[in-house]
Amino acid sequence: MPGARVPGFLPSTGGFRFPNAFAPGPVLTLRLPLWGDVPLGDASGGMCGGMAFGAADLFLAGLAPPPDAEAPRPGTPLFRWLARRLLASFGGPRGVLRYLRGMAASDAEGARRAAAEWPRVKADLDAGRPCPLGLIKAHSHSPLRLGENHQVLAWGYDANGSAVTLHIYDPNEPLDDGVTLAFDAGGREPIVYSADPAARGFFRSRYAPARPDF
Repeated sequence: MPGARVPGFLPSTGGFRFPNAFAPGPVLTLRLPLWGDVPLGDASGGMCGGMAFGAADLFLAGLAPPPDAEAPRPGTPLFRWLARRLLASFGGPRGVLRYLRGMAASDAEGARRAAAEWPRVKADLDAGRPCPLGLIKAHSHSPLRLGENHQVLAWGYDANGSAVTLHIYDPNEPLDDGVTLAFDAGGREPIVYSADPAARGFFRSRYAPARPDF
C-alpha cells in the first residue's frame, strides 16, 4: 500500500499538548487612532488554525512544542503568537472565500473538490512537509457560520487504489496519533473524518512557515 509519513512528526510529539479550548477573551486587539483598543474575535470559539500552523512552524524549525497542558491565556506570548498564526491561516479574502464556497457546496461537490486538492497535499507529504488543511463542516450560504469550520494538519497518508487515508493532527484531539480523514481520489465518495462526522470537505491551506517567537 503506497503511502508516506512526515519523518519525525507525530501528533503526540509534534502537536500541542493542550486542547483547542481557550478562555474567553479577544483573539486580537487593534489599537486605532481616536478609537483606542478594538477587540477582535473570541478565543473561546477556538484557535485551531493558529495551532495547526503553529505545529507546522515548530516542526519545520526543529523545535519541540511547549510543555503546557492547558491552553495559554490571552495576553501571554504564546497566545499572541498563536493568534497571529490564526490570522495567517485564513489566507486573506481568497482563503475566506474558499471556506464560503465549500460551505455552499453539496456533499458530492465537496468530495470532488477534496479530490482535486489531493495532488498538492500528496506533494507536500511526499516531500516530508506537514500540510495544513481547511476542513469544511458547515453547510450554509451564511458567512456568519464561517467559524463552524475547522483547521487541521496532515502528516501522512496511505493509498490503496483511489482510496486515500490522511493521518491528521487535530487541535481538538491533542496527543492522538490515530485521527484519520478518508476520501476517494476520484471524488466519488463522501469524505469520512474519524474525529468529526460533520466534516464535508477539505482544501490545502496556503501556508508559509514562520519562525516561532514566543
